[in-house]
Parts: sequence; structure tokens; C-alpha cells
Amino acid sequence: MSGKIKVSVMIGFFTLLCCACTNTNYYQKHYSFNQLFEQGDLQNALTSLNKNDQLANSKSKFIFYVNKGLLLSVLGKYAESNAFFEKAFLFGEDYRINYVNEMASYLTNPTITLYRGEDHEHLMVLYFKAINYLKMNQPEEALVECRRLNIRLQQLSDKYTSENKYQRDAFVHNLMGIIYQSSKDYNNAFIAYRNALAVYEDDYARLFHMKVPEQLKKDVLNTAYRTGFYDEFEYYKTQFGMEDYIPSLPEAELVFFWHNGLGPIKDEWSVNFAIMKQANNTIMFSNDALGLQFPFYVEDENQRNSLNNLEVFRVAFPLYVERPLYFHEGNIVLDSIHYPVELAEDINKIAFHSLRERMVLE
Repeated sequence: MSGKIKVSVMIGFFTLLCCACTNTNYYQKHYSFNQLFEQGDLQNALTSLNKNDQLANSKSKFIFYVNKGLLLSVLGKYAESNAFFEKAFLFGEDYRINYVNEMASYLTNPTITLYRGEDHEHLMVLYFKAINYLKMNQPEEALVECRRLNIRLQQLSDKYTSENKYQRDAFVHNLMGIIYQSSKDYNNAFIAYRNALAVYEDDYARLFHMKVPEQLKKDVLNTAYRTGFYDEFEYYKTQFGMEDYIPSLPEAELVFFWHNGLGPIKDEWSVNFAIMKQANNTIMFSNDALGLQFPFYVEDENQRNSLNNLEVFRVAFPLYVERPLYFHEGNIVLDSIHYPVELAEDINKIAFHSLRERMVLE
């Protein structure tokens, strides 16, 4: 390795196209784009989106905004990309659920209602905005997006009550540390890295079976030392088992992000419930094959009579189908030395976990 350049390999297996496809009808509307994008035909993928710009006013407008923002980012049009990502963000901020359509979607087909996006998809919008700002050399604007990410995560924490909820994102704090460090703000960089460390050690180890990236440990030590937090520096050296570690201050650092793979496809599955009238104005929904029973109290007589006329009740739920990774490992080679990339975030695992949390709530 060159004495003047330190290679920091931060990101490992990170799914890229988080909003590429959803339920069957949504997917079909964006099929041409998805196919061209997966084939690497980016210009024709953009042409396909431009020809279908009416989707910006459809029930899948969120997907259109995200797909166009992502594609423009890959093509290096970062300002244009962020304009569409901002539309996706504002959609998530402004959207209010139409509960009539929402209930109808569960009884028939989830594509009846406006696609509002999953929790992790809204987070990914802000992540890519931050990355775009970094590529445009605008670190302060990138930090604004990271703070927006933290606000969204706090909203998730308030939304779900499960002890195993996804409420903190280690990589967001990691990214904030990288941005602060790039501006030589080592104090805030240390705080962000330390926050990331806590989330990896607790939430990510428990929920996603992930370990702390080795590079993050080095970044915690380096920024603690550069800030003058020598007690913390010695403490973390011992905690990490890196007693011989010597911090360095190279002239330049390379941070490498590898967006590897595609996010899961959202499909649907349905459950049929038999309806049985019970005492005390209660209707029982049951599925013997799955061992499910849900008592439902109906006070209104007209609603109760309507339900009594039904014999079978079909409920449709979203379902993720994972797309396997083609690459499972990678290395950066510098001066004949191999530096393996490390796993920092796994969107597949977050997507599946977030969907489970939402379905339990609903």
C-alpha cells in the first residue's frame, strides 16, 4: 500500500435497486425499465421511463420517481437524480392513507390502492440523495439527508412496538462519520462512528446476524486519537483486541462503496377465511389449515348483517421474493495487496424484517 494513501473499504453486499418491482400489476407497468436496467442497457432504460412518464401520475408514482432517480444517479446526472428522489421523499411525507382503499386492497388485490412504498424504500431514497451530494462535493447537503434518515428512523421507532423492530440504522451513522471525517471534523466523526458501532453490536447482531466491519473499528480508533480522546482510544483498542494498533493520518483516503445485487421482488399471497357467527355480536374469521382464528366484534347491526351474508373472506398480503446475488465477495487491489470489501448493510434482510413488522401491525 502506498505510504500516502490509505484504502478504506466500507461497503460490502448492499442491494441496489430497492424499488424495482412490486406486486404483479406494478411490476408489469415497469417491466420494460426493469428488464433493460438489469441488462445494463441504461440509455434505453431511461428512454423507456421517459416514454412512460404518465406513470408519474399513476398509483405507482413512487416507484417511477425512485426508478428515475436511481437511473439518473447511475448515469452521473446527480442533480437531476436528486430532483426525482426529492419527489419520492415528499410523496412519503405528504401521503395520507385512504383507509377505504387500503381495506379493499387486503380483501382483493394490493394494487387497488396507491403504492406508498415500504419503510426501507423511503430510507434508501435519502441514502442515495446523500451519496449524490457527496459525488457533487456537497458534504453539508449530504449530512442534511443523513439527518432526515435519522428522523425517519425515529418515526419507525414510534410506529412499531415490537422489541425486535428495525429502528436504528448502523450504516446511516457510519455514513455520517465518513462525511464528517472527510471535512476533518473528527469529533463529530467519532460520535457517529461510535453510534454505528453500538447499533452493529446490538441491533444488527441480534436482528440480522451481522458483525462489526473491521474498517469501522479502525475509524473509531483513528478519530478518537485525532480528537484527543486518548482514554476512549485505549478502551476501544482493548475492546477490539487491537492493542498494537497505531493510528495514522494519511494524505488521502479512498472510501469505496460497492452496491451489489438487486433488492427483492414484491409479490403477494392470499389467505381464505371461513366466517362464522358467534355470540355477543362477534364474527369469527378462521383458517383451519393455517391454524388462524380472529374474533371480530361488530357493534353496528348493518355491518354485522353484511358480514353474516359472507361465507368466505379472502385477504391478500404482500410477499417478498429474494433475488440471489451473483457476486458474493470482492477485493480492492492496490500495489498487489488485496483488501476484501466488508458487509456494512444488507437491504434484503432489512426489507424482509420491515415487511414482517408492518404486517404484524396491520
